[in-house]
Amino acid sequence: MKKIITLFALVGTLFLASCDQEEVFYTEVVELAGEWIVTVDQIDASGNVIQDDVSGTINLLTYNTVVNNNEMWIDDLKGFWKTKVKVTVDVQNATFSCNAATDEYLKGTENEYQATITDGKVNFDGTKSPLGHVADEIVFTIQFSNAPGEYYRFHGYRRTGFNQGAD
Repeated sequence: MKKIITLFALVGTLFLASCDQEEVFYTEVVELAGEWIVTVDQIDASGNVIQDDVSGTINLLTYNTVVNNNEMWIDDLKGFWKTKVKVTVDVQNATFSCNAATDEYLKGTENEYQATITDGKVNFDGTKSPLGHVADEIVFTIQFSNAPGEYYRFHGYRRTGFNQGAD
Protein backbone atom coordinates (compact mmCIF):
# COMPACT_ATOMS: atom_id res chain seq x y z
CA MET A 1 0.00 0.00 0.00
CA LYS A 2 2.88 2.36 0.82
CA LYS A 3 4.36 1.69 -2.61
CA ILE A 4 1.08 2.65 -4.32
CA ILE A 5 0.78 5.89 -2.33
CA THR A 6 4.43 6.71 -3.03
CA LEU A 7 3.88 5.98 -6.75
CA PHE A 8 0.81 8.25 -6.86
CA ALA A 9 2.71 11.00 -5.01
CA LEU A 10 5.63 10.71 -7.45
CA VAL A 11 3.35 10.76 -10.51
CA GLY A 12 1.43 13.73 -9.10
CA THR A 13 4.64 15.62 -8.40
CA LEU A 14 5.96 14.97 -11.90
CA PHE A 15 2.62 15.99 -13.41
CA LEU A 16 2.55 19.29 -11.53
CA ALA A 17 6.21 19.99 -12.27
CA SER A 18 5.61 19.50 -15.98
CA CYS A 19 2.94 22.19 -16.16
CA ASP A 20 4.41 25.38 -17.59
CA GLN A 21 3.07 28.79 -16.77
CA GLU A 22 1.75 30.41 -19.94
CA GLU A 23 3.31 33.72 -20.76
CA VAL A 24 0.78 36.53 -20.80
CA PHE A 25 0.58 38.17 -24.23
CA TYR A 26 -0.03 41.90 -24.43
CA THR A 27 -0.54 43.91 -27.60
CA GLU A 28 1.95 46.59 -28.62
CA VAL A 29 -0.46 49.40 -27.69
CA VAL A 30 -1.90 47.91 -24.48
CA GLU A 31 -0.94 50.94 -22.40
CA LEU A 32 -2.93 53.27 -24.66
CA ALA A 33 -5.88 50.98 -25.32
CA GLY A 34 -9.11 51.38 -23.45
CA GLU A 35 -12.55 52.83 -23.11
CA TRP A 36 -12.62 56.59 -22.75
CA ILE A 37 -15.37 58.98 -21.65
CA VAL A 38 -14.84 62.16 -23.68
CA THR A 39 -16.36 65.44 -24.71
CA VAL A 40 -15.57 67.42 -27.84
CA ASP A 41 -14.92 71.15 -28.13
CA GLN A 42 -14.85 73.02 -31.42
CA ILE A 43 -11.62 75.00 -31.65
CA ASP A 44 -9.98 77.33 -34.14
CA ALA A 45 -6.71 76.59 -35.98
CA SER A 46 -4.74 78.07 -33.05
CA GLY A 47 -6.43 75.82 -30.48
CA ASN A 48 -8.71 78.46 -28.97
CA VAL A 49 -12.11 77.13 -27.93
CA ILE A 50 -14.95 78.38 -30.13
CA GLN A 51 -17.66 76.24 -28.54
CA ASP A 52 -17.43 74.01 -25.46
CA ASP A 53 -18.89 70.53 -25.46
CA VAL A 54 -20.42 70.24 -28.94
CA SER A 55 -20.88 66.49 -28.47
CA GLY A 56 -22.22 65.77 -25.02
CA THR A 57 -20.47 62.88 -23.31
CA ILE A 58 -19.52 60.08 -25.70
CA ASN A 59 -17.65 56.81 -25.41
CA LEU A 60 -14.45 56.41 -27.39
CA LEU A 61 -12.44 53.23 -27.84
CA THR A 62 -8.74 52.85 -28.58
CA TYR A 63 -7.52 49.37 -29.47
CA ASN A 64 -4.86 47.48 -31.38
CA THR A 65 -4.99 46.61 -35.06
CA VAL A 66 -4.95 43.02 -36.25
CA VAL A 67 -1.30 43.47 -37.28
CA ASN A 68 -0.37 44.31 -33.66
CA ASN A 69 2.29 46.90 -34.42
CA ASN A 70 2.65 50.59 -33.62
CA GLU A 71 -0.85 51.39 -34.85
CA MET A 72 -4.19 51.51 -33.10
CA TRP A 73 -7.78 52.33 -33.89
CA ILE A 74 -9.55 55.44 -32.61
CA ASP A 75 -13.27 54.66 -32.68
CA ASP A 76 -16.00 57.05 -31.52
CA LEU A 77 -18.59 54.25 -31.87
CA LYS A 78 -20.53 56.57 -34.20
CA GLY A 79 -21.14 58.88 -31.24
CA PHE A 80 -19.85 62.10 -32.77
CA TRP A 81 -18.75 62.05 -36.40
CA LYS A 82 -18.98 58.30 -37.08
CA THR A 83 -15.22 58.10 -36.93
CA LYS A 84 -13.02 55.02 -36.93
CA VAL A 85 -9.48 55.71 -38.10
CA LYS A 86 -6.10 54.09 -37.72
CA VAL A 87 -3.40 56.18 -36.03
CA THR A 88 0.34 55.71 -35.66
CA VAL A 89 1.44 55.36 -32.04
CA ASP A 90 4.64 56.20 -30.20
CA VAL A 91 4.05 54.01 -27.15
CA GLN A 92 7.13 55.22 -25.26
CA ASN A 93 5.91 58.84 -25.38
CA ALA A 94 2.18 57.90 -25.27
CA THR A 95 1.44 59.95 -28.39
CA PHE A 96 -0.48 59.25 -31.58
CA SER A 97 -1.46 60.90 -34.86
CA CYS A 98 -2.61 60.29 -38.43
CA ASN A 99 -2.64 62.30 -41.63
CA ALA A 100 -5.70 62.01 -43.88
CA ALA A 101 -6.71 58.55 -42.65
CA THR A 102 -9.83 57.24 -44.35
CA ASP A 103 -12.75 56.68 -42.02
CA GLU A 104 -13.61 52.96 -41.88
CA TYR A 105 -17.32 53.43 -41.19
CA LEU A 106 -17.98 55.27 -44.45
CA LYS A 107 -15.11 53.90 -46.55
CA GLY A 108 -16.20 53.20 -50.12
CA THR A 109 -19.43 55.18 -49.85
CA GLU A 110 -20.31 58.55 -51.37
CA ASN A 111 -19.87 60.05 -47.88
CA GLU A 112 -16.29 58.80 -47.44
CA TYR A 113 -13.96 61.29 -45.77
CA GLN A 114 -10.51 61.48 -44.21
CA ALA A 115 -9.54 62.53 -40.71
CA THR A 116 -6.28 64.09 -39.57
CA ILE A 117 -5.42 63.70 -35.90
CA THR A 118 -2.72 65.83 -34.29
CA ASP A 119 -1.46 66.41 -30.76
CA GLY A 120 -2.75 63.00 -29.64
CA LYS A 121 -1.57 62.19 -26.13
CA VAL A 122 -2.40 59.91 -23.21
CA ASN A 123 -1.40 61.37 -19.85
CA PHE A 124 -1.22 58.58 -17.30
CA ASP A 125 -2.94 59.59 -14.04
CA GLY A 126 -3.42 62.98 -15.71
CA THR A 127 -6.96 63.78 -14.65
CA LYS A 128 -9.82 62.81 -12.37
CA SER A 129 -13.15 61.25 -13.17
CA PRO A 130 -16.34 63.13 -12.27
CA LEU A 131 -16.42 61.21 -8.98
CA GLY A 132 -12.84 62.18 -8.14
CA HIS A 133 -10.96 58.99 -9.01
CA VAL A 134 -7.50 59.45 -10.54
CA ALA A 135 -7.68 58.42 -14.19
CA ASP A 136 -5.66 58.49 -17.37
CA GLU A 137 -6.40 61.41 -19.67
CA ILE A 138 -6.71 61.40 -23.47
CA VAL A 139 -6.60 64.51 -25.64
CA PHE A 140 -6.26 65.06 -29.39
CA THR A 141 -7.24 67.45 -32.16
CA ILE A 142 -9.06 66.21 -35.25
CA GLN A 143 -9.94 67.78 -38.56
CA PHE A 144 -12.32 66.19 -41.08
CA SER A 145 -11.94 66.56 -44.84
CA ASN A 146 -15.71 66.97 -45.22
CA ALA A 147 -15.65 70.01 -42.87
CA PRO A 148 -12.65 72.09 -44.00
CA GLY A 149 -11.56 74.77 -41.58
CA GLU A 150 -13.28 73.12 -38.61
CA TYR A 151 -11.20 71.65 -35.81
CA TYR A 152 -12.31 69.61 -32.82
CA ARG A 153 -10.53 68.74 -29.58
CA PHE A 154 -11.47 65.44 -27.94
CA HIS A 155 -10.63 65.28 -24.25
CA GLY A 156 -11.58 63.00 -21.43
CA TYR A 157 -10.62 60.18 -19.12
CA ARG A 158 -10.17 56.43 -19.27
CA ARG A 159 -13.10 54.58 -17.75
CA THR A 160 -11.98 53.65 -14.25
CA GLY A 161 -14.21 50.62 -13.76
CA PHE A 162 -15.62 51.90 -10.49
CA ASN A 163 -19.31 51.10 -10.33
CA GLN A 164 -20.32 54.53 -9.11
CA GLY A 165 -22.22 56.59 -11.63
CA ALA A 166 -20.22 58.00 -14.53
CA ASP A 167 -16.90 56.31 -13.78
